[in-house]
Amino acid sequence: MQITVNADDFGMNENVTTAIAECFRRGIVQRTTAMVNMPYFVEALRIARRLDFSDKVGLHINLTEGAPLTEEIKGSRFWCNANGLFRGGLWKNKLWRFWMPKEAVRLAGAEIDAQMKAFIASGLTLRHFDSHQYICSYWPLNDITNRVAKENGFVSTRGFFNASRRGFYCCHVKRKIDKYGLERPDALLFTHDIPTMRFRFAGNSSIEIHCHPNYRNEAGELDDKGELMDWKSGYAQSLRLLEDVCG
Repeated sequence: MQITVNADDFGMNENVTTAIAECFRRGIVQRTTAMVNMPYFVEALRIARRLDFSDKVGLHINLTEGAPLTEEIKGSRFWCNANGLFRGGLWKNKLWRFWMPKEAVRLAGAEIDAQMKAFIASGLTLRHFDSHQYICSYWPLNDITNRVAKENGFVSTRGFFNASRRGFYCCHVKRKIDKYGLERPDALLFTHDIPTMRFRFAGNSSIEIHCHPNYRNEAGELDDKGELMDWKSGYAQSLRLLEDVCG
């Protein structure tokens, strides 16, 4: 079984970035994906180069947090607030997973293209991408994302969750990825799936396990002096699971 552990949100802020760097130091992640539109991305890039893992940094497309790179999308109330910042919260409305206005899709395509070009201009070489809050796996955006990725020379992406209740949706996303000749894993998992994955997938399967490292205190709040955790899945227990997989 081929397993890749990816840490999402590199460059989101100092807390997350230093947590991911520590995960590389411990050898419990093999790759991370960076948010090029976030203010801490420049420092994250310096850290990756200083600690010699910049060749393991892909792109984390972000349409839900921070400031866009393109001016036109800032005027879209679908994507941004009155201050021109991504307003987020699209996941709360399930309609957008299946339908978006054509203009919203066009603006998203231009922003995705700008983020890919900014990633390339930064000097990072790994042509792999995924997206924050899985936004690019949304039905209206999946096709345009893969097309723009192919045009910019990206060669791989993450796919979508394997779940029986999402079977048709998963097949759609995978077909779109395959249509553009992009590489993808057979399955995408959280760290809490580690104990059962060897029973669920064949020995020759390619698996991506994604995690979200950060530092949190005992109350579960972000705290740079707190404990290293994966906030998505059982906190400290998840990192122990990763250590078992990567060790």
